[in-house]
Amino acid sequence: MKQLAFLRDNDRLIGAADQIHIWSVREGKLVRSLSRAGEAWARGFDISPDQSEIVVSYSDGAIVIWDLRKGEPLLEFNAGETAEVRFYQGGRRIVTLTGDSNNKTLRTWDRGTGEQLAEKKIGFWTIGLAVSPAGAIAVTCGARQRDAEGQPVLFWDLDSLAPVLTVRAPTGHGTLDPTFSPGGERVALPMLYGPVYVLDASTGELVHTLALEEATPRKMGGFCCAAFSPTTDRLAAGVSGFQMEEGMNCPTLVVWKSDDGQRSASADIGDAVTAVAFSPNGKLLAAAVLPDPAIHVFSVRGTDD
Repeated sequence: MKQLAFLRDNDRLIGAADQIHIWSVREGKLVRSLSRAGEAWARGFDISPDQSEIVVSYSDGAIVIWDLRKGEPLLEFNAGETAEVRFYQGGRRIVTLTGDSNNKTLRTWDRGTGEQLAEKKIGFWTIGLAVSPAGAIAVTCGARQRDAEGQPVLFWDLDSLAPVLTVRAPTGHGTLDPTFSPGGERVALPMLYGPVYVLDASTGELVHTLALEEATPRKMGGFCCAAFSPTTDRLAAGVSGFQMEEGMNCPTLVVWKSDDGQRSASADIGDAVTAVAFSPNGKLLAAAVLPDPAIHVFSVRGTDD
């Protein structure tokens, strides 16, 4: 499971695996799958601001917009290579990160027609794509481009596709899942073979470096996903634990207080936690685990019942 997201009813949970699946947390069962013909698998998704649509990228390069209420495809176009995909401008436009390992390209698209609007070649291996809540800025992170200054983290103006800020993550091999805080003031970078960096989204200054006392990032594989709570000061992250040394006791799901960076909870729930998501009311935290695929849902302490 690469990605998870709750709908605003705080019950339905969407996940990207082979296809897009929707579960009811209260009932503990699958309620719908958005199945596309062929062998291509769902690469990632984003939900429109009004939650009427979901845009899905597939491994064959297709981008499909689905009607969430009816479970029917509305529009399909091809973005080339497999893509990270996000809505912006209130759901009127779409941005993708496409291309092979060493030649990534940002492209913007008209949601209504699927017409490409602009593109910007990044020119090096880049993974991870996030869009600010206001829909004006996107962030990407270089992978395995580390030099003496670290991995390049680029902030992009989505109207012009011009870089507006470049900073460096000191360690790690890039991030699969950058994520903005609910207000857009901060961005978290869960680093492969590195810690979780929390940056000021307007200046790029480092706010927190979040790591585990139990193991170095190199020994545990680092972090592969993160999510801010919409209603509290919590930040959750999933550990990529496949590289852990035998006998190492290290949690794979960690929660920090995002205001002061203090760890508030942790659990060992599998070899690796590949996706995390808070419910809109902040009372639930979902985490997808491997190698035995499952989704764990936790109640978050400190929220009203």
